[in-house]
Amino acid sequence: MKENLIDSKFSYFHDIPESKNWVELLRISEEDPREHQYSARSKDGKQYYVRLDEPTRYDRIKGEFEHLRTVYETGVPVPSPKSFGLCDKGRRLYLLTDWIGGRSGEQILDCFDACSQYELGVSAGLYIKMIHAVRAPNHLVKAWWAGQSKRWQKIRQDYQQCQPSIPYGLQLFKMIDENLHLLQNRPQCLLHGAFHTGNIMLTQEGNLKLVNFHRWLYGDPLYDLSAVMSTTGQRHKAFAVGVLDCYFAYSVDEPSLRLMNIYAGLALVERAIDVSLKALQPENIIEAIHSFACSLQGCRQVCPTWYKRAKSAISGS
Repeated sequence: MKENLIDSKFSYFHDIPESKNWVELLRISEEDPREHQYSARSKDGKQYYVRLDEPTRYDRIKGEFEHLRTVYETGVPVPSPKSFGLCDKGRRLYLLTDWIGGRSGEQILDCFDACSQYELGVSAGLYIKMIHAVRAPNHLVKAWWAGQSKRWQKIRQDYQQCQPSIPYGLQLFKMIDENLHLLQNRPQCLLHGAFHTGNIMLTQEGNLKLVNFHRWLYGDPLYDLSAVMSTTGQRHKAFAVGVLDCYFAYSVDEPSLRLMNIYAGLALVERAIDVSLKALQPENIIEAIHSFACSLQGCRQVCPTWYKRAKSAISGS
């Protein structure tokens, strides 16, 4: 049983205005070593999510709070932002939102049949498209290309130290090398930054909600769909098809597929290198890269094999 911290030594919560009505404070899992996450419950039974961070990240957390409020007000089902600011006499930063109960898509999607997964994917595709309707500042177009180009250069450099080698590494590198220029002059918008089934919650009422906006950024909207083309597409094909069908009005085009494949390839190789160089837990990343490359027939085609198969299966059911 988790310890109720409300009356403990953790006094740094006391200058959060809403904490005066809290009767329970429980620590939950940590995503980032710099952050601490908690569940708080008030006297009236309402539950909240609380995250603490370093004061040096004030502008970053302020941006998260403001963007979360923007997308919430446009009707996207995300946690309702309550407040953010300094606490613990200025030594800590906090973000407070409504609590989103339920189970993540990663945990529960396998319990649904293909048609239900597809419908949930359509909802998720609609919500991420609504987020992408928030435009980015105009001056960021060139910055995005410069950032992605620099990212690729670092990946190539780090790969030389990576052991073991990545499956289909030559084919992946060739695919990215030949198409990286397509990332120039891309439209820019607000991005979720980590759109995948682990950050999709299904409530007890069956409603789908998007959570965890701490990786928000401005950039190419197709960047947000990279996981759909790789890990999500491999594990939850019908859901991935639903996302793509909704996002592209049931007609995903080849140029968009090519761009999403670039972002997926960059993310997978980047993660594999990180795992290798930092001796992290493998997380099946090598298997994920192998499956991604195979779905593109060794990176020789643009549309993944699972997309057409899943789409046909859904149409026939």
